[in-house]
Amino acid sequence: MLNGLETKMTAVVADGMQSRAGFAVVEAPTVLTAAAGSGAVRVSVSQWAGFPGFQRDSVAFPSNTSSRRILGLDFQATLEFLRTPAAAGDAEAVTSRSLLLEDMSLVSHLLGADDVRGGKAFIPAAPDPGFEVLSFDLITGSLPVALAGGSLAGLLQYRGRAHIWPPRVTGPEKLIRTLDTAITAQPLAFSVDRPVTPAGGSTKVRVRSLNPHRSIAVTVASDLAPAQRGAITSGSAGVEPGVHIVAVTQPETVLDYTAPTGNLGTTRVEFVSVYVATIEGLRGIFLGAATVHLQP
Repeated sequence: MLNGLETKMTAVVADGMQSRAGFAVVEAPTVLTAAAGSGAVRVSVSQWAGFPGFQRDSVAFPSNTSSRRILGLDFQATLEFLRTPAAAGDAEAVTSRSLLLEDMSLVSHLLGADDVRGGKAFIPAAPDPGFEVLSFDLITGSLPVALAGGSLAGLLQYRGRAHIWPPRVTGPEKLIRTLDTAITAQPLAFSVDRPVTPAGGSTKVRVRSLNPHRSIAVTVASDLAPAQRGAITSGSAGVEPGVHIVAVTQPETVLDYTAPTGNLGTTRVEFVSVYVATIEGLRGIFLGAATVHLQP
């Protein structure tokens, strides 16, 4: 995941700078040091944050029969440079600064290549690395003028976008072999015998324009806790708690609703929600909802 990304970034810089004499590339948190007349850079993933997206963007399909949940991140990478003059004196400091500027220029050019900016260069040999880099771009570079502790230090900041996931963790997926169609006119026509129903009372909810060849799954939605809500008593209990499976009748399907009892708090409305019932007795596609007003 992020550890693998940091290691791969370090490898990319090390491979690109291997012909640079007297220059070392290390991964954080290795101590950044440079002997007299030499330079070094330390690579790290320093910050990250989630980026917004649709629900479908959080799932990837590594194969036709498996899926995994992925997390999208905007991340920041920091490259810390160090150069130590070969000896004391202004002339050696100027030479060291020139070399450091060259170090930073070479790395900036290396990481500005198309395969790096597009993320391709960060694809490791591991078949399931736990990360995928989508973009990688330079934000800023800085190089203070003065020596600090006898050395010169520079900084490059990069921003990137990536997907991460736990390696080798996937969930099974099944192939869609057949499609089950259900034609229902919408919006559904609802009517409630007692639009304002007292606590503990009951009423009938009538639904028209349902597909006569399918059953429906009905449940009650409200701001009350599930155990305190009103209930549908028609039909038979479904697989999911609080869901009843009701056969469709013509010209209308009648649902028996019982209002919640006890203290309603600030709740003054509940919704009788209607779904297509699946073969397994679960809620399928949402079709519509009737509003029942409550009276304490």
